[in-house]
Amino acid sequence: MKFRTSRDTLLRPLQILNGVIERRHTLPVLSNILVQTDGNCLTLRGTDREVELVVELAEGVEIEPGESAATTVPAQKLAEIWRSLPEGAEVTFSLDGERVAVRSGRSRFQLSTVSAEEYVPFESADSDVSITLPRVEVQKLLARTSFAMANQDIRYFLRGLLLEITGNNLRAVATDGARMAMHTLDRGAEGVDRMRAIVPRKRIQDLERLIADSDLDVEFSLGRTHLRATQGEYTLTTRLVEGQFPPYEGLIPRNISRSITSDRETLRRALQRAAIVSNIVGFQVEGEQLTIRAANNEQEEAEEVLAVDYDGDAMEINFNASYVQDVLNAVDTESVEMSFPEDNKIAKIEAAGDEDSLYLVMPRRQ
Repeated sequence: MKFRTSRDTLLRPLQILNGVIERRHTLPVLSNILVQTDGNCLTLRGTDREVELVVELAEGVEIEPGESAATTVPAQKLAEIWRSLPEGAEVTFSLDGERVAVRSGRSRFQLSTVSAEEYVPFESADSDVSITLPRVEVQKLLARTSFAMANQDIRYFLRGLLLEITGNNLRAVATDGARMAMHTLDRGAEGVDRMRAIVPRKRIQDLERLIADSDLDVEFSLGRTHLRATQGEYTLTTRLVEGQFPPYEGLIPRNISRSITSDRETLRRALQRAAIVSNIVGFQVEGEQLTIRAANNEQEEAEEVLAVDYDGDAMEINFNASYVQDVLNAVDTESVEMSFPEDNKIAKIEAAGDEDSLYLVMPRRQ
């Protein structure tokens, strides 16, 4: 095996692969990247048995003629070598016995290998439905919802993003029990009644990084046990979280009694300043004035006064400031509306003029 390429051609693939692969694994080969040459195509593959990333490169790589060949090399070391080389450097990769040599200019590295025969292939079932979306819509879908996924909750089914596909829509929902984010795209899969999948938190983060630097469409293929996302030469396949996502639709309040409409950026900055003193803030609204107050155990205080649109009775309610800020950071409209049912048990937040996104935040009880 021998091929030549530039540092820039493989830098991003190696960095993304290194981010997907677990560095410490009971099977050493799973800390490696599988490198394969076949005809004019170079394939890089990494997995930790829960996820697999495959990169297929047919351009920018000069493969020496010969039979198909494969080996595995340490992912982290190869990525660090590539990153350390000068921009635009030409690189030669060659396999000699049980070692790989990487040469560029006056730099030379030898890396140990593990036989490709020991590589553990990623197994996934056939897909049941496929849908292709513009990259910008996928980015928006993830950015509007992924922040609300649970991090270390024992309820493992909350540590992921629900994707729900029908014949008319694709919806993403995330909740950590104290807040919920939902975004709906007016794009469905013909003939599908309703198909649901919970994608692990880390895989959503991998997907966000993967699509960040390309304008190509993203194709999703969903099966009973896995989700596959393909963009150009990259294919990310992940196992799904087993479990039942909460019945989120029942949480959305239907009988709204009061609503506050505010300039989004003004409210965001006011919360940011108040949270310097305490992340628990109190909202007091009366007439067309919203007062935000924060206090801590050191008897420090902060107060912000904003002009808002409000025509209900005077109201006081407490929030985790970061939960509201996350919503305000996720949307991009000029104003937002916070709505409340009579019992104030939940706040619904919507971006004015955006019917595709909806957010719920539980108030803090004091």
